[in-house]
Amino acid sequence: MKTGSRGLALIKQYEGLRLEAYQDSLGIWTIGYGHTAQAGSPRPAAGMRITRLEAEAILAQDLIEYERVVDKVVTRPPRQNQFDAMVSLCFNIGPGNFTRSSVARAFNIGEEMRAAEAFLAWNKAGGRVLPGLTRRRAAEKRLFLSRGGTTPAKWAVAGAYGTIGGTALAGAADSFASSLGLGLSSFLDWRGLLVIGALIGIAGVATLWAIGEDRRERLWDRLFG
Repeated sequence: MKTGSRGLALIKQYEGLRLEAYQDSLGIWTIGYGHTAQAGSPRPAAGMRITRLEAEAILAQDLIEYERVVDKVVTRPPRQNQFDAMVSLCFNIGPGNFTRSSVARAFNIGEEMRAAEAFLAWNKAGGRVLPGLTRRRAAEKRLFLSRGGTTPAKWAVAGAYGTIGGTALAGAADSFASSLGLGLSSFLDWRGLLVIGALIGIAGVATLWAIGEDRRERLWDRLFG
């Protein structure tokens, strides 16, 4: 299998892009999207610089190896979201750790909820819990458990946020107009503001519908991941 767009976006988000070589929290030389010598050439070293285009090419090359490892280790066919989450984990903790992980073991015996929970254990580096790793493991767990499609709960959250934000925006515009003596408050009472807010919320939901499922889910992952 190949990593899907949501998995790729998650890896890029949490690895970050660095065009000059640096040492990570364990002192390992890294460049681009989390590329290290363990993944193959080029070997990062002090003073090394690359372009954004080179970083994209290196990431694509690295993913081939991590995808191969996940394909080899898992003995049951994963869904795309499960594969993406496991590739992200493998990319971050290394092939050896992934091969021995309880994530892989639980998935292979069909215990998918236990596999999802096992992602959360991999949040330490050098024996210390790191907030960035904790957030990444939670995002990978959510991706692993997602079954595709934007759920009714997500649509409800989007509509509520849109309505609240739209109402607040309409209220601010009304206050600003009133300060200029335009007298909008005479017809923009609380009911009018709520109607405008609801219309903005509906417009926001319609925009989310228009951008397509893949972009919606990537946006959700970025906002709440």
